[in-house]
Amino acid sequence: GPHALGKGQICPRDGREDCSVVDALLKQDESARANWFFSWVWGYRLHTVVRALDLWLRRFGAKTWCNDRHAYLWWCVFVNNQFRMLQDGEIEEPGRDFGRLLEGIGRMIMCLDTIHESNYTCCIWTLF
Repeated sequence: GPHALGKGQICPRDGREDCSVVDALLKQDESARANWFFSWVWGYRLHTVVRALDLWLRRFGAKTWCNDRHAYLWWCVFVNNQFRMLQDGEIEEPGRDFGRLLEGIGRMIMCLDTIHESNYTCCIWTLF
């Protein structure tokens, strides 16, 4: 919408108006290179995702960050330019670049809705 973070800002990736949340935050020095890949399913309820992240932070966060002072998540909803997806129908396809992305980040948090018969295991990116 008109008040979305990134609305009216030039996208550093394609030079067009409107950018992703991460690109808008980077301009404010509030984001950095991802050191964790957050893997989830679009159909999850928001409270499922928030609860999973909260549990991860409380149980493992400080122990698993290694030498990093902060956890910076690569989370598609914030990294992908939602304006392009809505305006142009641009959708990032999984493939060679996606595999390199995962390897480059090196660490992953997987969000499951349930342990048994999770929706997560039906997604193509689980092949990577």
